[in-house]
Amino acid sequence: MGKIKIMIPAFLMCLCYMLNAFYLRQGHINGIYQNTEYSDIWERNCKSTVILIDDAPLSHHAQKKLWQRNNKEIIEKWDPFTKECDSVLFVNNNVGHVEHKEDLDTWITEGAICLNGAVGGCISWDDRLFYVEAGDPTWKDEVSIVSNGFRVHLTFID
Repeated sequence: MGKIKIMIPAFLMCLCYMLNAFYLRQGHINGIYQNTEYSDIWERNCKSTVILIDDAPLSHHAQKKLWQRNNKEIIEKWDPFTKECDSVLFVNNNVGHVEHKEDLDTWITEGAICLNGAVGGCISWDDRLFYVEAGDPTWKDEVSIVSNGFRVHLTFID
């Protein structure tokens, strides 16, 4: 009987933690940064918007909710979609050290997101959460909206 008294509260605590970590953890926007660069792929200038998220949600469900809760404000204030090649990247706000000093002069490098030195360091490529881009959604359940005449949808980074 004594083990059950310990196991039930322990189980409930684990359940509450998992519920919080995967579904209730909402995430909050810490900062939004924008840059326009020439894209060799698109052969034109494209706008890149990076959004830093504190307490980033872990589940895809919670990440969808984060986008749904903030997309109007982001689109109205930052106008991130003016061309078909524009995109918005959501990243966990986990600024780390810079491996190469010259990386601070770049927006996004091969392994890090440095935002031209605006945050005083770089964010690891592994801290990417999801991005929003123009085009039709790949999966039926993806969240999509229309912005500036472009259908935009979010894509998860697994």
